[in-house]
Amino acid sequence: GRGVVGDVVYDGWEVSIGGGSMSSVELALQLLMDPGDILLVEEYSFTAALDSFRSLDITIVPVKLDNHGLSPSSLREACEELKHQQLRPKALYCVPVGQNPTGSRLPAQRYGEIYEIARVYDFAIIEDDAYFFQQHGGASEGGASSVGSGRSRVGVG
Repeated sequence: GRGVVGDVVYDGWEVSIGGGSMSSVELALQLLMDPGDILLVEEYSFTAALDSFRSLDITIVPVKLDNHGLSPSSLREACEELKHQQLRPKALYCVPVGQNPTGSRLPAQRYGEIYEIARVYDFAIIEDDAYFFQQHGGASEGGASSVGSGRSRVGVG
């Protein structure tokens, strides 16, 4: 069905309900990842999330941030380095709004860039958007919900 959450129009989303965003992230990872798989994460990430990821026996690869959050060029570089090693990431975990611990907010144009990188390198995006309705720095125009859905993006928050 079609509906609205806040000001975000959605069409055909599949929804699962979890016991909070971290619980939902863990469920998504358990569904998508196998031991030894590679998870890309922001170089500075939510400590509890990192502890949870380590318990899943997956390989964590940090991606550099800049003043605006996850850097698309650094994400592409990390993917190329893995490709050079004949490896590939299975997913990316990121916090686009109120990034923990930096507090950065991903600019609207970066959502499309990051989604395109995920499409090219064939990995899922697990977006922990726990602060969506608080909207640090303004509305989320052009956010991830406007650039992709399906198996490529798992929104949590």
